[in-house]
Amino acid sequence: MTSNVKVSKFKVPGEGSSLVISIVTVVTLIVMWFLSTNLGWIEPLFLPSPQDVFRQFAEYLMGEANDRPLWEHFLASMLRVTGAFWLAFFTAVPLGIGMGMSRVVRGIFDPPIEFYRPLPPLAYLPLIIIWFGIDEVPKVLLIYLSCFAPLALAARSGMRSASQEQINAAYSMGANYWQVIRYVILPAAMPDILVGMRIAVGFGWTTLVAAEMVAANVGLGQMVLNASNFLRTDIVVMGIFVIGAIALLLDALLRKLAGLDDAAFDNQRDRAAWPELRAKLAAVFKTKTRAEWDALMGTTDAVLAPVLSLAEAPSHPHNVARGTFVQVNGVTAPGPAPRFFGTPSAVRGNESTTPAEVAAAWGG
Repeated sequence: MTSNVKVSKFKVPGEGSSLVISIVTVVTLIVMWFLSTNLGWIEPLFLPSPQDVFRQFAEYLMGEANDRPLWEHFLASMLRVTGAFWLAFFTAVPLGIGMGMSRVVRGIFDPPIEFYRPLPPLAYLPLIIIWFGIDEVPKVLLIYLSCFAPLALAARSGMRSASQEQINAAYSMGANYWQVIRYVILPAAMPDILVGMRIAVGFGWTTLVAAEMVAANVGLGQMVLNASNFLRTDIVVMGIFVIGAIALLLDALLRKLAGLDDAAFDNQRDRAAWPELRAKLAAVFKTKTRAEWDALMGTTDAVLAPVLSLAEAPSHPHNVARGTFVQVNGVTAPGPAPRFFGTPSAVRGNESTTPAEVAAAWGG
């Protein structure tokens, strides 16, 4: 006799979508903001109403404010942040890779990076002004330093993401040291580097206001600081919203470039969402033939390979380059595995056809 015992499914803590909760939270905050300012609970000096903030946004957008148009502030800030970010990317990521590959490089650069990383930008801003003056250099340098540390540390951490089993497997297949770095360790490090890029963009924008304190006459940070000097909190709040919105758009752009723009894949640990994710992936793979996917992804670091038949496998470029198959007496056969540097192996053909010849070959 069997009992119908209902067993609850184990759930991972935190799994499930939080989209509805987030929407309700945002709407609630906006309603509370509207009521508290329009009913006189909070003075406009401390918190302007949503209408006043939107009015200032419209005036700056249309160029009707007693200041530069919003697009000029936006363009100046974007040039500073994007320039500093990419300069940091092309210097910090190679350094982080070097720190992950070499204990000497790690020993040299780890102490200064770990020392200045937790320091707020305003702490070393006066020193930068003394060294580099008050033109554009200190502004870009301040943002550059805020982006540099997370990028370098993310690249260093990513270089340790590849497992020892993956590295050993690559060596056993005949890869040399630099091929292991190129085809195993760097692809494994890419997720950490992408996360570091997202963090660096956020740090860059949070440092923007401090950077534009240095004798700037245009920029979103300068607009906010100038408005605060005249107690124009409506402009201050508007500027904060603009800076935050741009940061969200940049983060979304990085997610798009990384192929992470589908919000459904944010819940990949939610077991209930797996059928939907499986269907999405299947729909994506159905958009191209096997040959098209192989041509598109075959030269990248993606862990993807076509399923080959026994007739196709020997002529595949990867198998040919690795010598996976060999010819034995005119017959195509799998090569020996695993492979060792010190004791190379080979397939011996059945060249002797009689017992006497076999015994003679064995020294008998």
